[in-house]
Amino acid sequence: MITQEDKRKMAGRLTLARNRILQEYPFYGRLLMRLSFGLAECETAYTDMRQIVFDPAFAGRLTDEELIFVLMHEVLHCSLNHCVRGRTFIPLLYNIACDMVVNSLILESMGRSSFEVDQVEVMHLAPDGKEGSLYDAETIYHMLTDKIEQQPEPGNGIAGSMVDRHDQWGEIEEGTTLQDQWNYDTFQAAKGCSDIPAPSGVFRHLKALGDKGRLPWREILKEFVTDQFMEWRYTFSPGAKRYSYLDFVLPDISEEPEEEISDLWFFVDTSGSMSSQDVRMVLTELKSLLLQIEKVRGLLFFFDTWVREPEKFGDIDELTKVKPPAMGGTSFHAVFDEIHRRTEGTQNESAREPAAVIIMTDGLAPYPEEEKAKGIPVLWILTRRPDQEPPWGKVLYLKDLPEQERER
Repeated sequence: MITQEDKRKMAGRLTLARNRILQEYPFYGRLLMRLSFGLAECETAYTDMRQIVFDPAFAGRLTDEELIFVLMHEVLHCSLNHCVRGRTFIPLLYNIACDMVVNSLILESMGRSSFEVDQVEVMHLAPDGKEGSLYDAETIYHMLTDKIEQQPEPGNGIAGSMVDRHDQWGEIEEGTTLQDQWNYDTFQAAKGCSDIPAPSGVFRHLKALGDKGRLPWREILKEFVTDQFMEWRYTFSPGAKRYSYLDFVLPDISEEPEEEISDLWFFVDTSGSMSSQDVRMVLTELKSLLLQIEKVRGLLFFFDTWVREPEKFGDIDELTKVKPPAMGGTSFHAVFDEIHRRTEGTQNESAREPAAVIIMTDGLAPYPEEEKAKGIPVLWILTRRPDQEPPWGKVLYLKDLPEQERER
């Protein structure tokens, strides 16, 4: 039975350990702030990407250094998405592979060659004898299966301490906002730690995310156009923890079965002031949207001083075929003129108003009056912060998020 005294002692130890991690290992510390702490009779420890839970008896046997190691261990499982990967693998072998990776990365961060938790050395060497930090969990998993096929009996070289348990991972839904937010926060934490950088495997993971982009599209669309697309139940108790980086309290959201998100109109600026890198960044974000929200449908327009005929897109394959044209100046007035041209004076369903308009641009052009939008929700996504910011609508910046995110 977990007593109040157990809770009090552990709360104090965990707070001190977290403070040390923030000072000595800032990458881990920043991400650790996303997780709450809990106690349960679970033999060791576990995470569900929302909290870290310790068995008091296990935690009580750990030194302060060991407690720090386990906290960093759980953070990396979340940061590297281990909790939602490997669903088709043999659980025991996948769990071992994940631990080999994260333990090796923590040793890299600590500048150590080995470490013991609860008097047993942690696993950190891959089956080929090299550090697990050189590989991802899937690669090591396949190494393990090959090794067992060659040497199936006990003594096949798989030994060491299982720092935690992973059976809670199967209850986490893959591809959710939670995963998106961890990817996003990991990117921000890695970018913000220059003096004491993130471990090498984290950058490899971020690179592997590829087309997943930087913006948490699930969050953006929920806040921006939820009442246009689907029903939500709102509650201000206990509050939305995933928005903890903001300066205000937002209601938590309980999602009804997702319907198709349609009638989104995207306008991508391909004027001369938009560099090829800017255009690639914008298209990456559109691919990210389709990766995060499968049932999104809409029209994609390219514009400069006038708007080209739209491309319909509903999946990544369609979007990768799009070849944006090279153009000259920029006119936001042309965007809204095109919207009015397509929607006014007809009852044809194909010409109905968009549910929302998303304009992706560098912002280097005069802005029209808000009345031009005629009540249609508008989201400006800017590749950089211009001298003149959009005077209305919601504004997001592709660089330096979330500090520069704001809503009007």
